[in-house]
Parts: sequence; C-alpha cells; structure tokens
Amino acid sequence: MPERLSQLIEIAGHTGRVVISSRDHYFPSEENFRSATDEALAKALGESAGYRRLDLQLLDESQVDGWPFYLNVVGAALAHAIDIGTLRPLLTSDQVRDLVETSLLHGRHEVFEAVWQELPADARDLLLKDAAEGRFPPKFGDLTNSELTLALQTGLATPGSWIPDRPFFYWVKRNAHRLRP
Repeated sequence: MPERLSQLIEIAGHTGRVVISSRDHYFPSEENFRSATDEALAKALGESAGYRRLDLQLLDESQVDGWPFYLNVVGAALAHAIDIGTLRPLLTSDQVRDLVETSLLHGRHEVFEAVWQELPADARDLLLKDAAEGRFPPKFGDLTNSELTLALQTGLATPGSWIPDRPFFYWVKRNAHRLRP
C-alpha cells in the first residue's frame, strides 16, 4: 500500500495538492493508516509532509430524509470549496451550517419561494400563525381538526407530524417577517 500511495503522491510533486480516497478496509487499523501514509509521503517527497484525513461516513435514508435536491446543492458547494482550495466548510458544525445557509437557503432562495407561492393562502397562514410569538411551525398537537386536514391535504404534514423538510421550514422561519400578509 505505501508503494501505491507514493506513486499517487509523486503526481502532485512538491508544488501541488492531492486528494486520495480509499475505502477504510484498505487500512486494518489507524496505526496501519498512519505508518503507510508517513512512509509513502517520505518516499515520494524525500521528506515528511503534512496531510489531513477526512473520514466520510455513509448516511442512511432516515438521516437525509430523501432530499436529493438539497444534497446535490450542498454537495456541489462542498465540491466547490475543495476545488478552490479551502476545507473551511468541513471543519466545524457552525461552518457547515454557514455553507448550507449560503448555498441552499440564500443561493437557491427562488426554489423555496416557488414552493411557498404554490401553497394555498390558508396553508401559508397556518404555517405563520404563531410565528410572531416565536413559535414556528405551530405545535402539531395544537392544530385544530380543520388545520390538521389542511396540513395533510397540502402535503405539509403526514399523520402525526409535520413533513421532515427542515430546510423549507427553516427558510420559512427565517423569512416569516417578509412572508406575513
């Protein structure tokens, strides 16, 4: 493994950056990973060089709530950050939240606006009914029967809860002052 890593690192030479991905089963232990990487760097560059390791974990459907559009937008923003040579958006949860807000909530504002405009006026009113008091969305258990029926009919809810569309609800909450009639 160190030989193959050395060959890959030599491509970048002393002046570039290289991203190497591998499946975690290539390195049976953390120590094996470190020693193979250190050996490969020393062999390829003649000296020890620094590296950063990022472990990406697969997400299951319940973690992404079936949001391919949202994932594509945020994934493209992450890829762009890496392309321009910054890993800043990957370092802390606050920075990831900033990336999501910038790329999704601001950069794709028109998508959320279009969804909002497609909702009937009474459904928009329902979502905003407690926003002035700082409660958004309204507590699901406090909905009247007619409000519950409306939420279900417009696709804002499933039996028992609001739909799991956190980006949309977050966008509405952030823009409630502007969206109120």
